[in-house]
Amino acid sequence: MNEIISEFGSLPGVIIGANASGRALYTSEAGKRFRVPYGWPCAGGPDILAVVAPNARLVALECKTGDAVPTKTQLLVHEALRGIGALVRVVRSIEEARAVFAEVCQ
Repeated sequence: MNEIISEFGSLPGVIIGANASGRALYTSEAGKRFRVPYGWPCAGGPDILAVVAPNARLVALECKTGDAVPTKTQLLVHEALRGIGALVRVVRSIEEARAVFAEVCQ
């Protein structure tokens, strides 16, 4: 993931960053424990978000290793992002990420 952010963050017209998402466990002063979702657009959001000029195309990358597959929640988020025009891809290597950015930068 860091390799993808480093490589594509150095390109002109690309703003890119990691999108940490999940649920944090908090304990109130009264001792009550609760979970708070974080990340964009919610827990299950893609690992990397980028905006690519000149058309401000939103690119969302879900990084997976081995045989891992997106969770049901991640697939729902991917569908919602595609619904607003984002390019969403699951990538397993820097080479796959390069192919995505080549597609966007055509």
